[in-house]
Amino acid sequence: MYNSKHIKSAQSIFIKQRLALFIIFTILVSALSSPVLANKHDNKNAIPYVIQPGDTLLQIKDKYIRPEISYQLIQRYNGIGNAKHLKIGSTLFLPRQYLRFEQSRAQILSLRGDILITNTDGEERKRYKVGDIISEGAVINTGRSSFMSLALEDGSQISLPSNSNVTLKRMRRYVIERAIDYDFDITKGGSRTKVSPLRGSNDRFRIRTPKAISAVRGTEFQMRVDNDTNNAITEVVEGSLAVSNNITNGEVPLPSGNGLAITKTGGEIKEKLLPAPEVINGSDIQKNEQIYFQIAPLPGASKYRISLANDPTFLEQFEDKIIDTTSLTLPSLDNGRYSLRVAALSENGIEGLSNIYSFKRLQNDVIAQGTKNNNGFLFKWATGGNSQKNFHFQLFASNDRNQPNDEIAIVDESGLTDNNILLSDIDQGTYVWRIGTTIFDEGDVHINWTEYQSLEVGPE
Repeated sequence: MYNSKHIKSAQSIFIKQRLALFIIFTILVSALSSPVLANKHDNKNAIPYVIQPGDTLLQIKDKYIRPEISYQLIQRYNGIGNAKHLKIGSTLFLPRQYLRFEQSRAQILSLRGDILITNTDGEERKRYKVGDIISEGAVINTGRSSFMSLALEDGSQISLPSNSNVTLKRMRRYVIERAIDYDFDITKGGSRTKVSPLRGSNDRFRIRTPKAISAVRGTEFQMRVDNDTNNAITEVVEGSLAVSNNITNGEVPLPSGNGLAITKTGGEIKEKLLPAPEVINGSDIQKNEQIYFQIAPLPGASKYRISLANDPTFLEQFEDKIIDTTSLTLPSLDNGRYSLRVAALSENGIEGLSNIYSFKRLQNDVIAQGTKNNNGFLFKWATGGNSQKNFHFQLFASNDRNQPNDEIAIVDESGLTDNNILLSDIDQGTYVWRIGTTIFDEGDVHINWTEYQSLEVGPE
């Protein structure tokens, strides 16, 4: 028989069990009746929506979610127990891949050289022109000595240098909040980007390489894959970036004036950008057949990047190269005004700040020779460039065959229009002579002289 102690103990256990079951039941009922449960998703790739009075999940789906996406997906994503009862003021997270959107487009601002663009349908077109439109999914390849710049609908600009491969992975404007979403994928080469300040907290502008993703909010920066080291390199000129390391899954804040290189093993090299180098003759008139620039050596620089363009904004860039010396010689250019940009690269391949120079190309070089004939001494010359020129001939007495004895010329003929002059009576002696070519341009007079050449006149 059970005594009273046994009965009381059993009753106590029974009461505790019922209490435990009641608590569990209460929790379950509360969970099932709760409109939104915490979800386990990473909501960085979703846009939040605050539930308003009268909202239903189906209405939200019809307004913001693509037709082929079931509202049950949104329900499961957000851990909603009862789809008919949404708590006003609570937050739904709507994944970007489910959202209704309008296609955003990029317009070609400038292009030069060999540009190959593959559309989403696989069609390749080589003859794009300024003003043409490129849409989401297009793959752009720039060849050697080629260049392209694009304008986006939000006012941002992206420039692609030579030997680059870039996919316009996502270019969208969502129906919700009119939020923009730009995502560009660099697999080769790089980009120079100036991003307009983002309008809303859900606007997104990202540029990625195989090793890194840069999230942008109104920034001027570069991002590229270094051909020599295969490092992913980012440099920030203005604003700031949050660079995600795809190998370590870490995130590196990168403020203005800093650069970051992510190595193939996920290592991170962060450093201050080198100052802008000076070009000694950056603003000089380029008169000779070849273009020549001399860079003042910059401590810490291992290489230099040189870019040339027809305009100061570098939308019409036509030359972009990296050199390992401080001097640069380029082929001839047509006469006109050009822009030169130069930056130094550190030993880690991080590109520093740049200087921009405006220079005039006014080819005015001359080659001259003098010969004796039966009528005296004939001096002839040939010039480069297409500008209209006058010529100036000078003959000086000389003792060392390199320089004149004084500044007063024995023969001084200016305003010549022919490319030769005949002197029939020159006394015996030692002389030097030179030819000057004169161009009148925009109200200025530009003259370019040959080196002094010697002339020895003997007895008859």
